[in-house]
Amino acid sequence: MHMNEIKWKIVFGAGAVAVLLLVVFALSKLGPGSGPAGTSSKNASPAPMMPRSPDGLLHYVSGPIVSIGNGTITIRALMPDGKEPQEVTITADASTTITLQTQKDPAAWQKEVKDFQSKYPLATSTAPAGSPPPTPPLPFTEERIELSGLKAGMSVGVMPVDGTKENATTVRAARITAMVSPVQPSSSAPSVQ
Repeated sequence: MHMNEIKWKIVFGAGAVAVLLLVVFALSKLGPGSGPAGTSSKNASPAPMMPRSPDGLLHYVSGPIVSIGNGTITIRALMPDGKEPQEVTITADASTTITLQTQKDPAAWQKEVKDFQSKYPLATSTAPAGSPPPTPPLPFTEERIELSGLKAGMSVGVMPVDGTKENATTVRAARITAMVSPVQPSSSAPSVQ
């Protein structure tokens, strides 16, 4: 596999994780009993959140952090086939990669995208043959953190170690990604002129 293929897979993988975490975050804010157009979802059949894995293994689990212990976090995990969320304990060790993704301000990110798009043709036409294409700006910043940097209520996505069974209630994490949104100014805050 060429280096530029690997970079693109990493960029698109990170983007997919970010989108999934944004969806999880939004769903966690809806709360119970909130359906479309203000209707109750108590009697509605739940839509599948994640399809079942054909190999019976767990490849990804996500949800808000419910509690944090010594080397563990417990999340309220979204389950395959729209089943009720269940608590899953995630264990982390020295080999677990933990990252925090913070959404960029949408206007600033759009400016980065426009700048990238305007410079892309020149960058690709003048690049040496075989060099990787320029990397587009991501809608978030990412930093490595320790388990202690996670807080209850944060939405996380977890990639378990290989071979974890789909119905596991305790999962050893290979990677944990937490997503936070930027703080939005309050409408009652004084404006700065």
